[in-house]
Amino acid sequence: MASRGMQPGFLNSSRGPARPAQSSSAWSRFLQNEILAPEKRAGNLLVLYGAGFFAAGVTLFRTVGADLFVPVL
Repeated sequence: MASRGMQPGFLNSSRGPARPAQSSSAWSRFLQNEILAPEKRAGNLLVLYGAGFFAAGVTLFRTVGADLFVPVL
């Protein structure tokens, strides 16, 4: 059987060299660019404060909320 070369683009890319491997994962890039970036810190803190205030309200209502209801006779 005659030896044939691989089809273009099958395992070898005909579009040029392969991209270099990225040194960081998508998760670490997201953390660096969106969460820990200094220019986005103020907005992220506002979201954190809002979520904390909401969680505190839910916790408070679940612990003492039953005492706030007045039974209707």
